[in-house]
Amino acid sequence: MDPTAFLSTIASSAAALVAIVGGLLVARVISLATESGGLRDRRTELQGARDRARDRFLELDARVLEYDLKNCLSEAREDFLQGRTVSVPGLIDQHAPGRTLDQLGPRIRNEAVRIAAIREQLLPAFTDGPHFREWKEYAIRVRLAVPEVDEDDWDDVWEVLTEQNPPPFQSGMGLGVATPFRHLGPAPDRGAETSLRRDADNARIAHRDLEAETERADLALARVAEPRGVYAGLVVLGYVVLTGVVFPLALIALGLKSMERTWALVVLGVFVTGLAALTIYLWLEVRRLVRDK
Repeated sequence: MDPTAFLSTIASSAAALVAIVGGLLVARVISLATESGGLRDRRTELQGARDRARDRFLELDARVLEYDLKNCLSEAREDFLQGRTVSVPGLIDQHAPGRTLDQLGPRIRNEAVRIAAIREQLLPAFTDGPHFREWKEYAIRVRLAVPEVDEDDWDDVWEVLTEQNPPPFQSGMGLGVATPFRHLGPAPDRGAETSLRRDADNARIAHRDLEAETERADLALARVAEPRGVYAGLVVLGYVVLTGVVFPLALIALGLKSMERTWALVVLGVFVTGLAALTIYLWLEVRRLVRDK
């Protein structure tokens, strides 16, 4: 039999299939490239918004932390003045829920140590029972020796020690009435604190939402960057080209004048394997798309 017509028919049929399937794959690659560009821009935009939301939350949370510290110190202030032991973890759990010991513990302990140091320096004025005027003079001398400490704290500790160790008579020559927690500044505006906490919560939620949306954009970009089925399709398409186009054209180029039936069946069988591989690939892709829905 004349092999030219047979081989050219197989080659043209395979070439038509390659053109159709190859066109679909190229369209899909172009679509993925376009989608990838859009996703990259979206991810960059989300990352910028997320970072701004995080900075805003951290700024507000740092201000809320100061309120939490003030609340803890206000509650423990009297214990510090009296020299009593304070449970720092319990104090944080009760007056600054959600905060950790690492965030507030060192600063609360520093306040306790500072007040204790003032007590230590004032205690000698009460041990020998000097005249009340001498107590006052002693406190003034000690205070001047440590100018970096707030004088209001010396007043507070002095007043407590005076109550604990009353003098022989009250001459009205004390250091004045101390205002509790004066070192904390004016009484906090509860309305401002509530508003600040609300703003911090909103900023935290906004940051969390943007973080989740950024992660979804990353997952979508990863899916586009590694498309399922495209590489397998290219491999199958290459096999069809080899078995259905290159192989028959190579035989034609050899100038065969005739072809035995056995060789014709071999050529046809090789072509059929390419068709089978293409059919299986398309079936698997359709099945995957249906399952993903």
